[in-house]
Amino acid sequence: MSDLALRPRDLGIGHLFERVRDAVIVADAHTGRIVLWNPAATDIFGYSVSEALEMNVEELVPERLRGRHRAGLARYRETGHGPYIDSRELLDLPAVRNTGEEIRIEMSLSPVEAARDVGDGETRYALAVVRDITARKRSEEVLKESEARFHALVQNALDIVMVTDAEGTIRYVSPSIERVLGSRAEEMVGTSTAEYVHPDDLERALGELVEAASNPGVHPVAVETRVRHKEGSWRHLE
Repeated sequence: MSDLALRPRDLGIGHLFERVRDAVIVADAHTGRIVLWNPAATDIFGYSVSEALEMNVEELVPERLRGRHRAGLARYRETGHGPYIDSRELLDLPAVRNTGEEIRIEMSLSPVEAARDVGDGETRYALAVVRDITARKRSEEVLKESEARFHALVQNALDIVMVTDAEGTIRYVSPSIERVLGSRAEEMVGTSTAEYVHPDDLERALGELVEAASNPGVHPVAVETRVRHKEGSWRHLE
């Protein structure tokens, strides 16, 4: 039986091949030619089954990475092993759609063999299970950019920005704390706000903290309290 006549059940993947939501692609490790391509692969890459079966899997790889792809395929062809094919980790890689658009995919690679009564018994195949994670990656990039902008804003703010947990332990404080209270930010992280608040103001301040922690999203309330400077004097803060 020629490679062109391979069926999913010949490789032991049967009905799962058509029904699974991830792309399932099988390629001949000797030639790189795609021999199996499921409907989900069409959804991700845009090629119909008939188009894909005329293609080399290298066409799904960005031009700049094709040299590494060929080297990995040659290693697997010769030894049956390789850093990708033997990895238990999902691979995070760029890929190319039929439009030329570059997308991001998550992929696992596995060696697969044809049934004993199919093919020549010597051809190695690689099975790739692929998921399109382009949207997720874009969301992560937007979040990172937003966090970077927020960090830059907070780090350079003249006002003190402090984050505590529900128990009042300081988890973050901006560098402006040193200008106002004389202590460096790293000295205060991990300590309790109770150490710095005037004893006469402590009960009220902690009450406001508990109230804020139990009502996330509620409009902030201004609280005035006396806070100890590193040198021992008291500063009135809002």
